[in-house]
Amino acid sequence: MTEVPTSAQEPAGVPTAPGMPTGGASSTALASLILGILSVFFVFCCYFFSVPFGAAAILLGWLELKAIREGRSPPSNHGMAKTGFILGIVGLCLFALYIVFFILMLGLNIGLNPDFLRDLKIK
Repeated sequence: MTEVPTSAQEPAGVPTAPGMPTGGASSTALASLILGILSVFFVFCCYFFSVPFGAAAILLGWLELKAIREGRSPPSNHGMAKTGFILGIVGLCLFALYIVFFILMLGLNIGLNPDFLRDLKIK
């Protein structure tokens, strides 16, 4: 005989432990994933948006991973939360590399062209 689901979200035949959270994707895990993707994307077009999106992705991913460890969120959200957390870190690291590259190029320009700083002065 086939089991009948007790709710619309719970498929037939999937046992759940009492007190275990059930349901679909967490909004925190999904937000972390989306912000992490945007953080990496913005490094390549509007680099200054990468920092707040990356920091938010790291924070939300960490909070969701903590909730999963404590049993307040279903384990099915682990992949999204971890991916958002990692993408937030990648976005911030790429931003830091961009800043280092910019400073090096500015220093190289000053070294190759000693009149560079004098030319920057407004007359």
